[in-house]
Amino acid sequence: MEELISQKEGYRIDKYTISFLWANLFALILMVFSAVLFIVPYLLLWGSISFTINWIWYVFLLIGLILHEFIHAITFAILIKDFKFKHIHLGFKWKYLTPYCHCNTPLKKQDYIIGGLMPLILFGIIPSLLGICFHQFEWVIWGIVFSAIAAGDIWVVWETRYLSKDTYILDNPNEIGFFVYEKMV
Repeated sequence: MEELISQKEGYRIDKYTISFLWANLFALILMVFSAVLFIVPYLLLWGSISFTINWIWYVFLLIGLILHEFIHAITFAILIKDFKFKHIHLGFKWKYLTPYCHCNTPLKKQDYIIGGLMPLILFGIIPSLLGICFHQFEWVIWGIVFSAIAAGDIWVVWETRYLSKDTYILDNPNEIGFFVYEKMV
């Protein structure tokens, strides 16, 4: 970390974090919001709900949790100039029973946002919209669940809203959050 800070002389550094407890509470709120957002149009279009979730769905859910982190990693890898595999760390935080992806190189605000939101788009929003369009309620449920799983990502992106486009953001390796490097004037 010290090396990254010294490389960014002329920048002010701020830390943004949220506790795992608040992230989980936000995930529950987001799940309710997503359920209303996606189930109401489904009901208006199709009139009723009929679905079956079996053990295979849970296997795909587990695989989806892992792929969520790989989507972050792949997106960051595409966005990092001169990418090397050492820039990305994938793992599992046993204390919180959650997989994680950590990017240990500062990214421009726009790139950090894209990398942060890609799993929400690919596993939350798109499946729900496809489920609504094609009368597949299981896909709607999938999207709702994965929208809630992206709660920490959504919070992180929300916190960047007032930052300058020239800001660099470094993922926090130990907490849900990030460090901001803003150019001092």
